[in-house]
Amino acid sequence: MVSGKKLPSFNSLADLRPQKNNFRTKKLASKNGGLSKELKALEAHAVDALLNNKFDESKRYYDKFIELQQNKFTKDCSTAFSNRGIINARLGNIQSAIEDFEMAVQLNKKHTSAYNNLANIYLSTGQYDKAFEAINQALRLDPNHYNANFNHILILNKLKRNKEAIEAINKLFIQFPNEIKAVDPSPFIDIKKQVCNWEGIEELEQKAADLIDRDKIDAKWALAHLNNQALNGEQQFKALKKFSNQNFGHLSRQPISAYNRNNRKIKVAYVSADFYDHATTRLMAQLFENHDKQLFEWYAISHSLDDNSAMRQRVIKAFDHFIDVNSWTDEQVSLWMREQQIDIAVDLKGHRRNQRLGIFARGCAPVQITYIGFPGSTGSNFMDYIIGDKWVTPLSAKNQFSEAIL
Repeated sequence: MVSGKKLPSFNSLADLRPQKNNFRTKKLASKNGGLSKELKALEAHAVDALLNNKFDESKRYYDKFIELQQNKFTKDCSTAFSNRGIINARLGNIQSAIEDFEMAVQLNKKHTSAYNNLANIYLSTGQYDKAFEAINQALRLDPNHYNANFNHILILNKLKRNKEAIEAINKLFIQFPNEIKAVDPSPFIDIKKQVCNWEGIEELEQKAADLIDRDKIDAKWALAHLNNQALNGEQQFKALKKFSNQNFGHLSRQPISAYNRNNRKIKVAYVSADFYDHATTRLMAQLFENHDKQLFEWYAISHSLDDNSAMRQRVIKAFDHFIDVNSWTDEQVSLWMREQQIDIAVDLKGHRRNQRLGIFARGCAPVQITYIGFPGSTGSNFMDYIIGDKWVTPLSAKNQFSEAIL
């Protein structure tokens, strides 16, 4: 069992724009001279699909491209592995993405973007020491690589090296004045607030608010806007929709009509990363224990760490079924839930760290609900309802929710 799987939030700057190789025809050509053309065609299709957010299609092309190498990989294959790593990360195949980026830098030890992408996914999965090592290698190769310098700041922040993080921010503003003028300032606001550095905060917050009004915010930083005191509810909702569209817009919710239950119990599944000694579970343990088991069948779909605590054992005991899906992809979980004919699926994370909203984006149940983990809308088109109260989800603000309020 694999525990602690975390989806990348991409709240850092990966080099997500795919690159093309200049293939060496002699090295890649087969005896009849046909393989090189096939490889080039596969690459062209893969890049085009990736640029159009057709990740499954692009992955199929890259899988075939890599398969045709017959394990005789050259330096030229580094970019293909790096691009496939981007795709795997987007699809939630985290370990595969890490392996692809590691192969990319193994094949080409001067591949700055691959090191940056590797650092990005380590950062996104909480492996901060490994992220720091990878980003330093990227900066050694190219000290003027903007994305790598930016990620360096985020990693320093996560490592609690606050003084160095602020110094790196100040250096970034000097080193990259043109990029800074065009960039969404939200990550800088977030880091400055974390370390109580208030210099220039109001100016940065207002710039961020103006970007939202002009629909110019960077989608990957949309969640950082929620901590911006210059925003009103409508602006925050706009940021949430931007984030959801960027991260899940390429997915299609599979249509599921209501199942013919034939007098069976209604199946309800909670999906969460918090089925251990966590604040959410402490709040909900008694609710789980008091579920009606005469009319309903209860599932816990867990992508939580196993802390072997009494609280985790209490939760396991409360459910009819406790399924650990840490090693499953979002697509696998969603398909399994459809096969089990889950009637109602309840997300307990929202836009919090370790969320698995990709399960819901693909369609895992006829009725999909978000609850308690995040005090706001998902901003998505795949969540039907949100359970709230008059404080968290006042009906006067219903236009700031993409879900119907229960």
